[in-house]
Amino acid sequence: MKNRIVTNSYRTINKNKARFCSLMMMSFLGTFTYSGINNTAPDFKYSIDKYYDTHNHYDIKIQSDMGMSLNDVSYIKDVDGVLDVEGSHSVDCMISLAKGETVINVSSLTSYINTIEIIEGRLPTSNNEIVVEEKFLTNNEIELGTNISINSSNLIENTYTIVGTVKSTLYINCPDTTSDRGNTSIGIGIINYYAFVNPEAFDQDYYTSIYVTVEGAKEQVTSSENYNETIDRVIKNIELIQKEGEGRREDEIKTPLYEEVEEAEAKGLNEFAIAKSTLDEQKANLDNLHLYISTLDPTSAEYASLNAQYVNGLNQYMKGDNSPSISKNDIENWEFPIPPINEQIRITESIKILFSKIDNIAENL
Repeated sequence: MKNRIVTNSYRTINKNKARFCSLMMMSFLGTFTYSGINNTAPDFKYSIDKYYDTHNHYDIKIQSDMGMSLNDVSYIKDVDGVLDVEGSHSVDCMISLAKGETVINVSSLTSYINTIEIIEGRLPTSNNEIVVEEKFLTNNEIELGTNISINSSNLIENTYTIVGTVKSTLYINCPDTTSDRGNTSIGIGIINYYAFVNPEAFDQDYYTSIYVTVEGAKEQVTSSENYNETIDRVIKNIELIQKEGEGRREDEIKTPLYEEVEEAEAKGLNEFAIAKSTLDEQKANLDNLHLYISTLDPTSAEYASLNAQYVNGLNQYMKGDNSPSISKNDIENWEFPIPPINEQIRITESIKILFSKIDNIAENL
């Protein structure tokens, strides 16, 4: 029976050799494809894991809308399971080049986490030097040594010299795309390029990102189940101090503002008190003047005695050195310059108009 089955099989193959070869080729192709795909994924994981380990890529990235205090690094460093912590400054800028405007993310160089790979040139040695990704030069047809203008209140310089091109583990996709450069609130909402400067080139009193490496994570394959479990444990530990850190940052932001408001309020109250005192004093003087003028009669001797001719004229009759005086006879014989009755009436009406103006001024004080 067995021999008959084999014999029939050989006969069938001989009659359909082309079909048999086709089926065999398809089977081999399917097997090889499956084997290749099945082994490619682990190879990719091991390759990226090795690349990350070489440049000490972060395990946890911490960000906040308010930024993070410079002191947060020391607090996170004390969290159980944390190996290393490093803060980073960053800002998105719109710059103008020969080919038009573009958006570039400028970050501060880190010392031991997310170390970068130098492709050409060197790292910055001064605060007015910058390194960029390679496609920034090729796409915009510029060379090393070119000066570019970056205007931002977060940077202490406005002009930077390109001294090198680099690769960063923060941006590992195809150089011809911008899918992992991130989003931004300026331009069309997409970051086109990345660049790095020295930390001292930033004028920021806070971190925009804090990078954390975890104990034992480097021994695990990135994104593996064991790796994710290791990272999740440390994330939960960091979350325990999250509220405290947010409170410190909020105090750092609000305290200077409160001090400015209190200082401005105290200054305003002081100026208001001085102005009110001055107005009260002037109002009192105005009231006294109003009262005094109202007692004068243009036809009286008291009113006439205010006349400069009267005062200056009698001064010539003053006698004595220590206590000058004038005789009653000189006063009685002096002619008082009393105006005619019509003139007196006109003066009286003019004084009434002045009284009205004084009253209006006093009401507006």
